[in-house]
Amino acid sequence: MQPSPFAPPPMQQVRKGTPFLHCAAGASIWYAALIAAFVAITLKTQSGWGNLVPALLIGGVFWVITTTVTWLVLMKVRVQQWVLIPLTLPIYLAVWFVLYVIVGGLSNLYMMLLSRY
Repeated sequence: MQPSPFAPPPMQQVRKGTPFLHCAAGASIWYAALIAAFVAITLKTQSGWGNLVPALLIGGVFWVITTTVTWLVLMKVRVQQWVLIPLTLPIYLAVWFVLYVIVGGLSNLYMMLLSRY
């Protein structure tokens, strides 16, 4: 039996999950806000632009980690693009806090080991 030419096409499986690029765009809002705040503080205090490159690099690391964590959390759920902006803020802050604790702990460990020798 041949399929009817007037039959609707077979249903394609809908992919679930939020696309990675949408997560990257949501996280980039907070990266841009971080850089804008840094530039505003630099202009207000007139402290110079020497720390702009480290701020860009550190913010970039936060952006990559936040994008990946957001995508991993939302692999099974598709959300609207505008929802990603408020959703990525707590993830961004959590990544910031975790990296702060890890780097602070490692620097304290390093200083402790340096003081013994």
